[in-house]
Amino acid sequence: MTSGFTIIGAAIAVLLIATAALAASRKPADTWSYYYFDGRDFRSGRGETGAPVVAVRTGMRPVFGPAADHIASTALPDGTGAVAGICFISRSGGKMSAGATHIPCSHTLLPINANGSEISTVQTDDQGAFVIALSPGSYTVGTGPLAVSVRVDAQQTSLVALRAGKRMVD
Repeated sequence: MTSGFTIIGAAIAVLLIATAALAASRKPADTWSYYYFDGRDFRSGRGETGAPVVAVRTGMRPVFGPAADHIASTALPDGTGAVAGICFISRSGGKMSAGATHIPCSHTLLPINANGSEISTVQTDDQGAFVIALSPGSYTVGTGPLAVSVRVDAQQTSLVALRAGKRMVD
């Protein structure tokens, strides 16, 4: 009878240790995830030097800038999510094709629409980046044929790449 309890006890101990190891191996929810802009869209990771980078964390306002390990964080307002994005003009062609793949649309006003009505406006920074906190729902960022639809969920960040045009270089 005692050996039965020993086996059950050992099985429970192994199960608890395995559960703890699995939990420790998962990425904690309170760490930052990095996304870089590759000239077309956001990709996971820190990207090449000089590429626009946004740090995203559940419940926190996204931060554009260098991919630092320590970021001064600001909590999102209760019941909101965030939209972080970049407004750009794509660049292609030319004899020097190794240059920049996009031109940022700096200091551009972007309307935010919900259900066909403008509810807010956000202005891009020097690098064409913008961040806005919004209530959960569906929105359109930009105007006309260059507008992008985005879904906002509470405490989450949605990334948007808004192409405002295309420049062909010879």
